Amino acid sequence: MKERPLIPAEQQVAHLAERGVRFDIVSPEAAVASLRDKNFFLKGQGVCEVLLNVS
Repeated sequence: MKERPLIPAEQQVAHLAERGVRFDIVSPEAAVASLRDKNFFLKGQGVCEVLLNVS
């Protein structure tokens, strides 16, 4: 899998908007807050590391 740099939530939402994602139900500000507060990426990464390092 290609590694990509982590970008701030604001840039993620701006990128999605540039790609045509519309924010009709959730405002861009709420999307940014959700990415900041409810993102499980790092927790998932930690679980993967633990599982991959099990002997």
